[in-house]
Amino acid sequence: MPWQTKPVKMTDVFTIGVPHRNYVQRPELEKRLIHEAERKDAIVCVSGPSKAGKSVLVKKILPKLKIIGGQIDLSMADLWPHLCRRLGISLSSKNTSSQSSAFGTNTGPLSANMRASSATEKQFDLDPKSAFLNYVRETGGIIIDDFHYFSRDAQAALLQAFKEMLLEANVVIVIIITHYGQDQPALAERDLTGRVKYVRLPDWSMQELVEILKEGFAALNLRAAPEESEALVSIAFGSPLIVQELGSSACRRADVQERVRKPTDMTLSKPEQLIKDAIKEGTIAGDAPTFLKLIVGRNPTRERTPYVIDGQRGDVYFLIFYALKQAFPLTTGIPFEDLVKWIRDHATADGGEKPPQGAQIDSALKGLRKTSEEIVEEAQKNNKSRELPIEYEGAEGTRTLIVNDPFLKIFVKYANWEEGYRQLGRAK
Repeated sequence: MPWQTKPVKMTDVFTIGVPHRNYVQRPELEKRLIHEAERKDAIVCVSGPSKAGKSVLVKKILPKLKIIGGQIDLSMADLWPHLCRRLGISLSSKNTSSQSSAFGTNTGPLSANMRASSATEKQFDLDPKSAFLNYVRETGGIIIDDFHYFSRDAQAALLQAFKEMLLEANVVIVIIITHYGQDQPALAERDLTGRVKYVRLPDWSMQELVEILKEGFAALNLRAAPEESEALVSIAFGSPLIVQELGSSACRRADVQERVRKPTDMTLSKPEQLIKDAIKEGTIAGDAPTFLKLIVGRNPTRERTPYVIDGQRGDVYFLIFYALKQAFPLTTGIPFEDLVKWIRDHATADGGEKPPQGAQIDSALKGLRKTSEEIVEEAQKNNKSRELPIEYEGAEGTRTLIVNDPFLKIFVKYANWEEGYRQLGRAK
């Protein structure tokens, strides 16, 4: 039987890992990262929006370096032991010492001086900070994803240790952060001036995102009309990861599991229906229980004031997400005052009373921020990396709500979460 290559699988093309068949190069960005990494004289900070391809870029350029994630609830006492555990670094070492004694024996005509030795084995614990830094030296560097999740003190300790290491070791140090809100790392410390080089990911262009689809379809011997590809990509909130998922969903809808033998045209019409169907199947924004946890809000068993908006009944959390769905594009931060105005213009208390006050909405938004932190903590306990779904920060007059997670944006805009809210008993 003649040798045959295995057919290209759809799941090997459209992937949320590091893509190989439809990786779209961004030459200037890649050159900048390579340049800064090869210098080995500063900490390289790669920043960009959530799900924008930061980790994929770094893994593609620096495939040999180990990558670990930041931890949101880590104490300073456990910082270095935690890093060692994540990298599998043993903190126990054995030391063997020998004691010898000389003695003579006579065995007939032969005599010899023989030396007997007894070995003593001692086990001791290594200093976790030294063990971690030695590992970085020996492997040539480290990548820390979600660096902003470490506490401010932990960030400062890591940055100081890396700064000292760069003075005497030939290593590559890369930290990855999502640039939002008040969780920015302690990179502005005075003694780090000149020791941090920034590589910021620019927004993905429509052409680049369409290229992900085009190259992925080509690998499967498929073709799609450019205008239909653009329409599909336009609802991806600028995220290459969402585009990968949309390509996968389009292939499943067309029952394409692997590369087809003959060139085949793909139909990408009705992109919003495609994404709604994918949500129902759980293939896009599949973390519905977690997203509903946000929408239901904190302390869901507590009695809350019911409101009515467009004929639907719900509490203040419902009003917030309904406003996000109906009135805001979610591509930028939403000023608190704009959100409050829209809600107060459209909602009334059940029975025709006044809509919620700004203080009530502010309290709910702070609750959403807290729930977001708990979601991240829960993911990290299971060794999973996750961005804060929602950020709410700023002083009086500058308060801003930011929806970070593109999958949450998809869920808010296109899922029938109102029904899930009602099923959970939060509305009648």
